[in-house]
Amino acid sequence: METSHEHNFFNPTSKPEAEDPTLRLSSSSSSSSCSSIEAEPRPDHNLRNNQSPPTQIMERSTNDTTSTPDPYRIPSHVFETTTSKAPVEWSTLSNESLFSIRMGNNSFTEIDYFKSGELTFPQPPSPRTPHMPSPRHGTNQAGVAEEAKTAVDVGKKAAETDKAYRASKDEEQKAAASIREVIMANEASNKDNNNNNIKNNKLDRSVSRRSEDLSVKSFAFQKLGNADKGGLQGSTPQKRRTSQPESPKSYKSLRRLRNLEILDLSGNAFNNSIFPFINAATSLTTLLLHWNNMDGLFPAKELKDLTNLELLDLSENRFNNSIPLGGYKSLSRLRNLEILDLSSNKFNSSVFHFLNAATSLTTLLLQGNNMNSPFPAKGLFLILKVSTFVWFCIVTELSAMVKLKFLDLSGNGFSGSMELQGKSVHIFNFSIKRICKLKNLQELDISQNNLVGEFPLCLTGLTGLRVLDLSSNQMSGKLPSSLANLESLEYFSLFDNNFEGFFSLDSLANLSMLKVFGVNSRSNSFQVVSEGSWKPKFQLNAIALRSCNLVKVPHFLLHQKDLRQVDLSDNNISGQFPSWLLANNTKLDVLLLRNNYLTSFQLPRSAHNLLFLDLSVNKFNHLLPENIGWILPHLLSLNISDNGFQGSMPSSLGNMKSINNLDISHNSFGGKLPRSFVEGCYSLSILKLSHNKLSGEVFPESTNFTRVSQLSMDNNHFNGTIGQGLRRLRSLYMLDVSYNNLTGGIPSWIGENQFLSALQLSNNMLEGVIHHSLFNIFSLRLLDLSANRLSGGLPQEVSFRTPVVLYLQDNNLSGHIPDTLLANVVVLDLRNNRLSGNIPEFINTQTTNILLLRGNNLTGRIPRQLCGLSNIHLLDLANNRLNGSIPSCLSNTSLGLGKEDAPYGYSFGVAVVAPGDSTSTDSFSYLSLKMSVYISDPFRMAYLSDTQYDIEFATKHRYDAYRGGILNYLYGLDLSENELTGEIPSELGDLLRLRALNLSHNYLSGVVPATFSGIRNLESLDLSFNRLHGRIPPQLTELSSLAVFNVSYNNLSGAIPQGKQFNTFETLSYLGNLLLCGQPTNTICNNVTSPESDNELVKDDDGQVDMVSFYWSSAATYVTILIGLVASLSFDSLWSRFWFYIVEVFINKVRNLLW
Repeated sequence: METSHEHNFFNPTSKPEAEDPTLRLSSSSSSSSCSSIEAEPRPDHNLRNNQSPPTQIMERSTNDTTSTPDPYRIPSHVFETTTSKAPVEWSTLSNESLFSIRMGNNSFTEIDYFKSGELTFPQPPSPRTPHMPSPRHGTNQAGVAEEAKTAVDVGKKAAETDKAYRASKDEEQKAAASIREVIMANEASNKDNNNNNIKNNKLDRSVSRRSEDLSVKSFAFQKLGNADKGGLQGSTPQKRRTSQPESPKSYKSLRRLRNLEILDLSGNAFNNSIFPFINAATSLTTLLLHWNNMDGLFPAKELKDLTNLELLDLSENRFNNSIPLGGYKSLSRLRNLEILDLSSNKFNSSVFHFLNAATSLTTLLLQGNNMNSPFPAKGLFLILKVSTFVWFCIVTELSAMVKLKFLDLSGNGFSGSMELQGKSVHIFNFSIKRICKLKNLQELDISQNNLVGEFPLCLTGLTGLRVLDLSSNQMSGKLPSSLANLESLEYFSLFDNNFEGFFSLDSLANLSMLKVFGVNSRSNSFQVVSEGSWKPKFQLNAIALRSCNLVKVPHFLLHQKDLRQVDLSDNNISGQFPSWLLANNTKLDVLLLRNNYLTSFQLPRSAHNLLFLDLSVNKFNHLLPENIGWILPHLLSLNISDNGFQGSMPSSLGNMKSINNLDISHNSFGGKLPRSFVEGCYSLSILKLSHNKLSGEVFPESTNFTRVSQLSMDNNHFNGTIGQGLRRLRSLYMLDVSYNNLTGGIPSWIGENQFLSALQLSNNMLEGVIHHSLFNIFSLRLLDLSANRLSGGLPQEVSFRTPVVLYLQDNNLSGHIPDTLLANVVVLDLRNNRLSGNIPEFINTQTTNILLLRGNNLTGRIPRQLCGLSNIHLLDLANNRLNGSIPSCLSNTSLGLGKEDAPYGYSFGVAVVAPGDSTSTDSFSYLSLKMSVYISDPFRMAYLSDTQYDIEFATKHRYDAYRGGILNYLYGLDLSENELTGEIPSELGDLLRLRALNLSHNYLSGVVPATFSGIRNLESLDLSFNRLHGRIPPQLTELSSLAVFNVSYNNLSGAIPQGKQFNTFETLSYLGNLLLCGQPTNTICNNVTSPESDNELVKDDDGQVDMVSFYWSSAATYVTILIGLVASLSFDSLWSRFWFYIVEVFINKVRNLLW
């Protein structure tokens, strides 16, 4: 992303910095575990930025008349890391003025930045400067005079006091040496762990978050998309390092650093034994300990001597809810503590009574803890039962923190009602009322919880609020018109709730400070309206009105001149594309109009610097403007998918040199790809051309898409062979060229790309053998070569490193199936090939969910190893030549095991992840620098995409394709069209998850097992074309989900059960069973009574035909008739003479015909 596109809206306001006289202790290597130790002068008090967190990105005027200094910002230069080539040494010349020690993020290397997704692949990473919060220095506190000192002042003081400290110089050197020992010991202990982190490619998302905006603690900057929140939800680092206890000698020596105010030990492996060392530094005002190995009790007692402490960051550790004896009193001694960050630990709501001791707090951060109970009184009452000394805290709750200005309770899972009216007062209402009494509140964030009820009216009385975030809850009802009282609001988010009724934008008209506003509702009954042509008093930077049933673009936006981001997606806006938004707002970066009814796309006349444009799912049906690449040359992402654009792709697209994501799928574009596009858009990372009418060579030699990581060209008319242009795509991790007209073979060099996660070449005319290199791709997750003309055998040695989905069906593959093919394979589809031999005794079948071998020439018995399929969903062995009996141990597979209600954890979709990307489908780090806080589901560039695949399986007399979530509930067994013999094992009745069972077209004998009645979810049962005899068990009427039942062409007898589902089956279900009677057949049962009760038990022997007696009696009948006929002809009678006469005439006629 070019810096020319960066705006102050997205970046904290920076000040020019004076020459930095910092004394640094750092290694020459950029990946050293000891990043720096800094000795810096105190920042100039007058240089502080007074703006609030949300307005940092709004370019607020710096002419703030308030004299209140910023409460939570430390200038970034205090923590700026520079590369030093000097050896690790400690200078004693300026120890007396040592202001800051930093040992944070010691093992955070460039590779970690890359793996965590902080930097964009494949550009090399660059070091980032954390933006830290600064302590609030009140005018009545000790040290005010020193706060005004500049770097020159500090240097002057060092010279003036040199004589006074000369006598203690040796002591200072000893203190420095002790601290150096601590640092070097920690560095040595972390080297191995640092290498392991790089090797394992595991880094907690929270680390990458804090490397970006380390202690920018206003929640307004924690919600860029969902990337940051994802790292806070109870997350802990994947692998904690261990540290050694520090020497007691260093604890005492640290006390001699009388001017030390800022200590940053974050991102190390320190445990609780470090606290005595820290407690010695009584001059500390800022202490940063996030992401360490600390756990257990809250360390209030250990920090009780830090009476000057103003900022304490204990986030991303493992502190629990246990409060040490005397902890309340210890915390109350920290009278200057104003900023406390306890986020991402294991606290619950019972910690609130303890925090009331910190009455000086102005900022409290608790997101990402385990507060999943009603907030917060329930936990407080539980404590009351065991501790009576805190009863007054219960009464006062949060209202004791009268100075509280910033409160972030987001992402804690709080539940309860927010309604303030009604007969009964919910326990949470009491807490909300107390929050409403915090009249000094400026920022309140209770987003991402489970709060229900209507908007709390008492919040409209907090007229000093600048930030209010109630997003991602379950709130409902109408929004009150009294929102107009919140005249100080700058940031207001009501996203992702269940609001109903009408909401008039007119109520916002007088909010002159408003910069960011966002609202949407999951309810279809919510509608935003704008009455009249009022002129607002505010100038917005960002607005989101998503899913608000808007029928047109709100008129008041005509008066907005400073918009940076606009989201009007999922509405009913029709007509022309609002190009005037671009013309009026020259700084507009993001414009999202997805899922509307726009029909005409006309661009402004002059060029614009827009970065992100989403017009997908509209009603455009004409040519894409030819000049789009000249008007919008700086686009990073363009999505016009799911429209009706026609004609050729404009050649001006090649002018978009910076475009990273282009999605034109599901349109009617035709012709070849323009040469200027193929050669000019060299920054493309994601290109989606699917479902168009594009033609020509698929990978010409001139292709310049060297950075493309995801390429989708399926369902077009591309032809020819797979060209050499593909070989240049070294960053490719997802390729889909299925459903085209490609010919030739699959090049073996495709297997050289070890980043390739998904390769889809199905439904072409590819020929030749499958090279073994395709089965050795390191990152492979999905290989789909189905419906081609591939031949030859499968590689005999197959070893996948990650779970893989293999689609090889509908080809001409032959030979044997290797026994290692199921190892680490989730789905194996080999249907409709020419494979032969026995089904192998597969090795390592634990990961297999779907095994489809239908339509081959497999012989032999069903191996008992298949009974070890502990995660199988669908098993299809039909249409082969398998023989022998059905193994009874199949009941041991995951189709049974008595777990009919057990959830299934595997998601039937392949998560295809770009190399080095650790994001999820709901979090996206690349855009987080450019997206506003109000966008809860940002226009993502799909660095992680879910590839859903189809599974074909025969159920209910149909051969259907299934995909998505339905596969989580589909369990099926198909052994039809084989040569299986013997009886049906009664143990198959234990397959409690089964929904489809097909044993038809075999040679099975015996009776229909009555145990089938236990398969409660069974929907399809086919036992036709076998040799079954006996009665149909009446217990099968208990199968209430049974929709298809077929026992035709067997030797069944007796009455057909009646009732429930059996009343819906037709005659076709019973054809070929001559001895069956009752409905729906026309045969009347004589002396056979159908069971009237569903619980009546009928023995399987009743009504059965004795086949041996039947055969002997038939033979005796034939013999008797023959003997009688011969005996009657032996007598001389009139009819015998006539009989011989006819025989003789017949013989004469035959003789005449022959001769």
